[in-house]
Amino acid sequence: MPTFFITGAGDIPAPVQAMKAGALEVFTKPFDDEQLLVAVALAITKSRQLNRERAELAELRARFETLTRRERRVVA
Repeated sequence: MPTFFITGAGDIPAPVQAMKAGALEVFTKPFDDEQLLVAVALAITKSRQLNRERAELAELRARFETLTRRERRVVA
């Protein structure tokens, strides 16, 4: 799930920790609403792409599982 970190403090360690933990964006208050909307739109786009990639990978794995041992060796 895409996450954003919004802080009112001006310290550096908390936003750095948030980014290392996977936050997509860090906003310091006050922030521009338009920046948040752009970040949300980007997060939705990335999430959809990741979901498509996961679905494709799951389909490939399912197809691979249907192969015989010999067919798997040929693929390798």
